[in-house]
Amino acid sequence: MDSFQSFLTFVSIQKLRTPKGLYQLSKLTNTRSKPTLLIVLQKLSQMHCAIWCDAVWEIVSAEASPTKFVLTDHPVTQYNMGAFPGSKKYGGANDPDLRFAGTHTLVPLTSDKLLILTNLSWARNPYQNPMGQHPNQVLMRDTLFNATKVQTGRLLTEEEVLKINFIMKSRAYRFVAASEGDWLFPEKRLGTTHWSSFGKEWLLMPEPRNLFMGGETYVGYQNGRSEAWGPYGHKPWEREFKNERRKARESETLERFQDEFAAKFGPTYRSHSDEFGGRKINNDGPEYFAFRMKRHEERRARGRRSN
Repeated sequence: MDSFQSFLTFVSIQKLRTPKGLYQLSKLTNTRSKPTLLIVLQKLSQMHCAIWCDAVWEIVSAEASPTKFVLTDHPVTQYNMGAFPGSKKYGGANDPDLRFAGTHTLVPLTSDKLLILTNLSWARNPYQNPMGQHPNQVLMRDTLFNATKVQTGRLLTEEEVLKINFIMKSRAYRFVAASEGDWLFPEKRLGTTHWSSFGKEWLLMPEPRNLFMGGETYVGYQNGRSEAWGPYGHKPWEREFKNERRKARESETLERFQDEFAAKFGPTYRSHSDEFGGRKINNDGPEYFAFRMKRHEERRARGRRSN
């Protein structure tokens, strides 16, 4: 657990201690003094960690792609389909807020491996406003992380790697590096670089069929003390610990998303997790996939009639 905390703190600091990150920090603290900024950085070194612990983690691979991941001078990259990097509000050093529902965080691990963190509320309901609020806006708080839910096994196509490289390049501050010169210009090989298209095609989304409702976690200690957290890090005395209205809405949208995802990508899951005692679920099975497709078509038919 100490090594995980160290890794998460390292990633958080890596996001802050870059020219772009320090510029954002200077705006947040209203100071340009470098010694002061470094002191603030130490105090805020874990400011992203709680939100990331509540997120859905997926490690994707470029092993099957001739093109590998690039590296930028702002390696911890944030993508939100509603925050165009060419705009005045979200261009330059202005990343979209981590607490926007539709914000993904991209963390390159090696030239072949990339960690994608997706806010749970977005993974359960990608039909909401991507600029809407995360259910828990508190940054500096304690929370719990379940490592068995980390999704792995997804092999990216070369086109998907190119799109991710374009995202990381677009959110870089000044510099991009790669092992091959051609990798520095992914936009030359892509049919479209329309910013919102990457979100609409679910490029960065985890496998939703690995997701389930609920998520309250209870921990008991030897001294008799106990603690609990909701799926978004709320404690039992907070009103949002069990929000039945949100739970009902997300249950409906998650089911819809799972069915649409299955219709687009087929019965075989793009990734898997070790939840439920290490049992890896890799596909829907013929009968359940047929049930999903029937339910998906019925939902589409109702949508056409309502229009």
